[in-house]
Amino acid sequence: MAVNITSQFLALLLSATIPASLQADDLPLPVISPSEMPKAVALEEMRLHDLELAPDSEARDEILHRISRRDGANTGPEFFALARKTKRPDARASLIEALGRIGYMPAAPYMIESLHSPSTKLRQSAASALGMLRYKPAEPALLHSLAADPDEDTVFEVLRALKTLKSHAASSPLKARIQSASAERCIGLLQYMGDPDIGSAGDIPFLAQYLYKGSKDSELEAAKGIARLSGADFGFVWPYDDNSAMPYVGPAPPEDYAPVMKARQWWDDNRHLYPVQ
Repeated sequence: MAVNITSQFLALLLSATIPASLQADDLPLPVISPSEMPKAVALEEMRLHDLELAPDSEARDEILHRISRRDGANTGPEFFALARKTKRPDARASLIEALGRIGYMPAAPYMIESLHSPSTKLRQSAASALGMLRYKPAEPALLHSLAADPDEDTVFEVLRALKTLKSHAASSPLKARIQSASAERCIGLLQYMGDPDIGSAGDIPFLAQYLYKGSKDSELEAAKGIARLSGADFGFVWPYDDNSAMPYVGPAPPEDYAPVMKARQWWDDNRHLYPVQ
């Protein structure tokens, strides 16, 4: 016996699959006629089942790649619908990253909301996706995550996103992170402090402190950062790889400690030009 699916039933079915907080006119779903609805729901359920049973992120990415090849222009709405429906944080994380890779802007508010998820993986994926979208309205939420997120790996994903946004407002919470970081983590955080997309000339006095304390590696990172922000030449080699999120800047040769000594001398000669803010 044929089933007559009315427009009222269709609306009820859609509202049941989307949380009330996310039912907004600017969050598009695939346009499906009532006659196609049973088949579309079955296909979505099958895809969701496959994603949730996938053993790891690589398997999920392969599934998403197959969906993308088949659905073409409809991929964004399809992935977004699946992200909102799945109960698995790992599956949602893969979907959010995929939405970032394809540049699906309507999902950006949902990504911002996901920065507050209890799932560490989901928070990392949300920050990564917002960075890929270069979504400037996410800056306040990302700054809050930089200051408050308890997971160090998430903090680095947040910093990568803030770098794409050229967020100089990140320097203040980043300083607090550096001051409380372990010696190993301090090195990576100093890289971002000395990046012109986050740091500025006003941050040089902060970096200069690390020319005289910490490990040799942290002293080198402080010298690199001062060189980037001031334009001074301490003898570093500056190779640049457009495919890397953070270009590696190394001393020449690698074992040479002379750039740090030059940076210290430069700071002694120029500190009067950089008052502590």
